[in-house]
Amino acid sequence: MIKLLVGLSLLISSTVFGQSSQNQETYTISVTVKNITSEDGQIGLALYNKDNFMRAPLRVVNGSIESGESFAVFTNIAPGRYAIAAMHDKNSNNQMDFDSNGMPLEDYGMSNNVMTYGPPEFEISAFNLMDESIELEIKF
Repeated sequence: MIKLLVGLSLLISSTVFGQSSQNQETYTISVTVKNITSEDGQIGLALYNKDNFMRAPLRVVNGSIESGESFAVFTNIAPGRYAIAAMHDKNSNNQMDFDSNGMPLEDYGMSNNVMTYGPPEFEISAFNLMDESIELEIKF
C-alpha cells in the first residue's frame, strides 16, 4: 500500500510540475536591422544569454535585405535577459569574415546599438524580455 501511495504521489507531482513548465508564457523578439550597405547576402541574428554570450547561440534567424533594412523574428522565447548580435553575411557563408589583422570584413551590430573597440560585452548589449513581446532596432 505504501508503494502504491508513493508511486501515485510521484506521478501526480511529475504531472503537475510537467504542466507548469509546459504552460510557461513565451514571447517574440522582433528585430529590424537598419543601415545595411548592400543587398548582397543575408542578415544573420544570434540570440544569447549571459551563460553562452558569443559562443553557441540559443537561436539563430536569418533575414533577407530590402531597401537597406532587414526584419526577423525570434519566436517562443521565455522571459529572461538576452543580447542579440547581427551581422551582414555578404557572401552567405554563415560566418563572420575577418581581415588578416583580425578586423571584421562584414558589418555587424549588437542590441542596444553599443559599439565599442574590442569584443562586445553582454551587460551593455543586454535587454530584458519580461511580460510582453518586444521590438528592437539594430543599426550598422
